[in-house]
Amino acid sequence: MTTKLDVKAGIEHSPPKSGTLRVEIVRTTPIWPRSIFIQWVLRNPVKGTTYTFDLSRAGSGEGPWTKLNETSLTDYCYLDEDFTAPTEQTSPEILSLNTVIYYKLDVKVATTVIATTTKPNEAELDRRRRGMRRKLVRDAYLYLKKIGGTECAILKRRYWGEPCTVCRTTTGQSVRSHCNACHGTGLKLGYWSPVYTYAQRRSLPIQNTVDTSGKLEVTKTEAILPVFPLVEPDDIVVFLRDNKRYRIEQVSPTQLNSVDVHQEAVVSELAKSSTEYGILVDPHASPPWF
Repeated sequence: MTTKLDVKAGIEHSPPKSGTLRVEIVRTTPIWPRSIFIQWVLRNPVKGTTYTFDLSRAGSGEGPWTKLNETSLTDYCYLDEDFTAPTEQTSPEILSLNTVIYYKLDVKVATTVIATTTKPNEAELDRRRRGMRRKLVRDAYLYLKKIGGTECAILKRRYWGEPCTVCRTTTGQSVRSHCNACHGTGLKLGYWSPVYTYAQRRSLPIQNTVDTSGKLEVTKTEAILPVFPLVEPDDIVVFLRDNKRYRIEQVSPTQLNSVDVHQEAVVSELAKSSTEYGILVDPHASPPWF
């Protein structure tokens, strides 16, 4: 039955939007030479609820599904590395353009599955464009790794999870924008575990603005990032060699047939007094970066 619009004083009001929890897989990106990066996002999460995830893989949308994680995932991404060389047959081989891999993600609260989504790898592209896109993604990553970029870590901001016990009030609002426990996000830890990658930064032209105090000169920095992980405004980029940290303000992906191949972000450097400098980022992870 169609919901009628509420009409009051000659003004039409649309019905309220649904607040149902949804999960979307936003990245299924092959990484050279043999792995796939999977990233997801929750829509309309309930504040204070702890969600866990189970990720499965199959050769078709109907299954049968092979569960990839031994214990429930609590993060926002997963690196599927269970692939074989072209001469072996024990696991899928992702270098073949004929291979299409499907992923299924289950969202759980405790042991109850409350939402599910499935997505094939690179479903938007035909065989020819799939090969072009894989080459562009690989070339962009190798350029940043070996020539133009430097080691960095991506800190994705949390939008669901346990509320911060230090600065949250009984109404659920954050009362301290510079909380050392949640960094102003209102959620415990504030950011997910770092994802290590490579990026290039460069200064943009100086922009002149005018306000009540007169003419101002504003400098911005651009960061060129691989296509994975997907970054959004308010995420943090940490350049490991000098430990400079930047907040992402805008993101504009470079696309091939409406599919992202790398990301260009406008970022602003954080003050040295920012609490985000207290987030532990280990540059000597295994394998070592430098």
